[in-house]
Amino acid sequence: MDVWGRELGALASRLRRRRSVVAGVVCAVAVGAPLAFAAPAAGPTLTLTPKTLDYGQGGIVLSGVIPSKTAGEQVSILSQPCRFTEPAEVAAVTSKAGGAFQFRVQPLLNTSFRVRWNESLSGVVRVGVRPLVELRRLARGRYRARVSTTNPVFLDGKTIELQRKVGARWVTVKRAKLAKASPETAITVVSAVTITSRVAGPLRAKLPAAQASCYLGTASSPIAA
Repeated sequence: MDVWGRELGALASRLRRRRSVVAGVVCAVAVGAPLAFAAPAAGPTLTLTPKTLDYGQGGIVLSGVIPSKTAGEQVSILSQPCRFTEPAEVAAVTSKAGGAFQFRVQPLLNTSFRVRWNESLSGVVRVGVRPLVELRRLARGRYRARVSTTNPVFLDGKTIELQRKVGARWVTVKRAKLAKASPETAITVVSAVTITSRVAGPLRAKLPAAQASCYLGTASSPIAA
């Protein structure tokens, strides 16, 4: 083999070794430890107690901890009631020892909450509100069902059920459509209907969940027929 041939052979050998080294590096990256990326900044925690409540009675407590676990930090409380398209800041609280914070509020309809600390957001927590449902006997066989909610959430056009207790079960005996029964300017608005039914009691009025726009389904206290 002449000199030119020997040099070509040596060059080819070096290229083969280089390809082997590159392939080994790529393989090591593929099967070895994963590449380290910066973890996203943790957000504040958030819980609420209780998760359900009756309209106009009591309230809930929002509480959590910010990631820095330091006192004196500002935490924004964000609220998004049913029918609202975006959350809005309703309060700002200051973190205490260990980064803990707490806020008490009385939602008037189903509401989602989260908190913001610096540019970090907590997860969303939700509270369900039961409207105030009442059933009153007007006369024998005539009853008045009323549902109280917050303005502007009237439940006119929604269906309420008159139920009779049979053994351990409640059985629907009549359905009726609610209508507005208070001024539209009131803070608490009332939807109501008079129901005629000659059945034995105990009786109650039930608002099914599917009819309770922006609220939880619920029922009145039982009354005698």
